[in-house]
Amino acid sequence: MNIRLISTVLFLGAAGAAHAQEPPNLVGVWNGPALAVGIGSNPYRVPEVPGPVFFDKPIEFSYAITAQQGTRFSGTLTSGKGTETVIGALKPPAYNSGVFLDDDGRYDFTIRDAKTIDLCYEHQYPKTKVVACYTLTKQ
Repeated sequence: MNIRLISTVLFLGAAGAAHAQEPPNLVGVWNGPALAVGIGSNPYRVPEVPGPVFFDKPIEFSYAITAQQGTRFSGTLTSGKGTETVIGALKPPAYNSGVFLDDDGRYDFTIRDAKTIDLCYEHQYPKTKVVACYTLTKQ
């Protein structure tokens, strides 16, 4: 390889790194229905039988992201049962996925497009466990 070609490749690589992807703006209200499987009671459901329960009725959740600084964000989660605080962060380098927490559980999420987030929720305690994956739409 000639030295001019090597220099050009190195320069273009450095220029690309300098223009890293900007994090998307998550501020706004995101809504979606969740169907879960769980064991034991939780703030949203009291199962009628012991062991795993596949809940048939979805619960509508609304996430209001009210503050974002770079890749970090915060806001509230509301449903018919109450309100919880959420905090989270976007994963580098593409910033198209991340993690956030509410008062008792953890979410992993992927940003599908500017108005759609796919997420999975989980919490695990000695007497209660819940898992749900669903889609949120920006209002």
